[in-house]
Amino acid sequence: INDTINSYLQKNSNATYKEVENVCFKGLDGNLSLKAISPRIFEAAMCNTGLVLIEGHYNGILIPNKHYIPLKEDFSNISEVIELIKDESLRKTLVSNTYKDLIDSKKYTYSKFVKQVIGDEVSGHKVSFIDSSLYFLNKFLENLSIVLIQFLEGIRFLRR
Repeated sequence: INDTINSYLQKNSNATYKEVENVCFKGLDGNLSLKAISPRIFEAAMCNTGLVLIEGHYNGILIPNKHYIPLKEDFSNISEVIELIKDESLRKTLVSNTYKDLIDSKKYTYSKFVKQVIGDEVSGHKVSFIDSSLYFLNKFLENLSIVLIQFLEGIRFLRR
C-alpha cells in the first residue's frame, strides 16, 4: 500500500486523502486493530496507575473490567466510564489486578522477552556475544528498575 501511495503521489502531488484512498487502498482504512500492549502499560502498572483504554485485544494480556475500564471507540460510554472512575474500590481492584498479573507474575520481563524473540539459538546458530551481552544488560536494568521502584515506594510510604 505504501509503495502504491508513494507512486501515486509522485504523479499526483496535489491529491486529496479521499482520492488517494479510493485509488490506492479503497475500503481498507480502519481495518487494522492497533490496540496492542506497549511499554507504557507496564510503566503504568508498575506505578499503580489505573487504566482507561479503548476496548481492544491488547495481545490477550489485558482483560476489560479486570485490568482496565473499557472506553468505546466512539466514546458513547464516556458517562459510564466517568462514573466507574469515581468508584475507589473498583479502581483499587483494577490496579491491584494489573500489578499482580503484569508485574508480580514476572511473565513479561525483559529476559523472557529476549528468550522469546531470540531464544538460545537463532536459525541453528549460537547467539552472538553481543546479543548475549545485551540480554544480560537488559536483565540487569530490569532488576535495577525493580529495586528503584521499591526504593521509591518505600520513600512514599515513609512520607505518609
